[in-house]
Amino acid sequence: MVVSGGGTGGHLFPGIAVAEAFTAAGGEVMFIGTERMIEARVLRNRPFVFAAISAAGIKGRGAWTRIGAIFCLIRGFFQSLRILRRFRPGVVMGTGGYVTVPVLLAAKILGFATLLHEQNSVPGLANRFCGCFVSRVMVSLPGSEVWFGRGKTVISGNPVRQTIIAAAAEAEGADTRLLVLGGSQGAHGVNAAVSHGLAAVREDLPPGFIVVHQSGGEDRDEVEKVYQAAGITAEVSAFIDDMAAAYGMAGLIVSRAGATTLAEICVVGRAAVLVPYPFATDDHQNKNADVLVAAGAAIKVKESDIVPEELGRTLIALMNDSGRRKEMAVAARGLARPGAAADIAAACMALVVP
Repeated sequence: MVVSGGGTGGHLFPGIAVAEAFTAAGGEVMFIGTERMIEARVLRNRPFVFAAISAAGIKGRGAWTRIGAIFCLIRGFFQSLRILRRFRPGVVMGTGGYVTVPVLLAAKILGFATLLHEQNSVPGLANRFCGCFVSRVMVSLPGSEVWFGRGKTVISGNPVRQTIIAAAAEAEGADTRLLVLGGSQGAHGVNAAVSHGLAAVREDLPPGFIVVHQSGGEDRDEVEKVYQAAGITAEVSAFIDDMAAAYGMAGLIVSRAGATTLAEICVVGRAAVLVPYPFATDDHQNKNADVLVAAGAAIKVKESDIVPEELGRTLIALMNDSGRRKEMAVAARGLARPGAAADIAAACMALVVP
């Protein structure tokens, strides 16, 4: 199988989860992505073949940049043709991001079976385009199938890596440990609001309080300085490599509302405060968050409405209310689909022509 998708962890990690299930069933997997740092870093120590192609996004770009991106995608298409002819997969799966387009299009032209997985409630431009011609579409959330042909669409849930599922089974979480996730690229609004909010209420933090904060590279030093000045015990890193351990130890999570992160939060069963990215395509993060809020699994905070000190007090109140956090955790687990990766891998296997 070939898996293509990337640019962000939200596109990359579901592909890894399916690839793990596919290889466990005896298959061989190649990843086709870009040369962006997250793909190189995450795939570095994994047993998959990796190939990089040229790709660039089109939406939201200026005219000249858009023309350059189109030529970049055309180059990526011909690169994909060469790679696929050499590897000869039984099936090619796309998980989203602009790199998916040239790979799935090349696979379709070469006659390989194709499958698309959509993580979010509203698909991005790349997945909307690819959904027109792929053999099968798997979606994570009910309602998003309206964007694709109903006859070829299946609700599968969002695949989660096996290490995180295992961590969920082993750990209960620590009542004094807060995990802050801005996404693989970092999130300045979340970083500033949480760090300054906790600093403003530092005298009321529970004994033994620890914050584990994934800040992204640009904000790391500044976030660490805020915590140090406030005397708050903090582990700040640009990127958390061992997310399974981080989830397993968390008593409460503050996060953006990307679909992959939400699927992981549900699988591990943790209470969450969600701050949707306000500029997400078609406001899909806000809609993603609403699913958890409606189930009682999360609190949603609009970034433009955040007052740091008020956010800090909200976090303290939740940290001190283990009963409510347990209720939210149970609600989150009720939304989990831990078998999604295996189900999607099986769908890929079914598309392979003997």
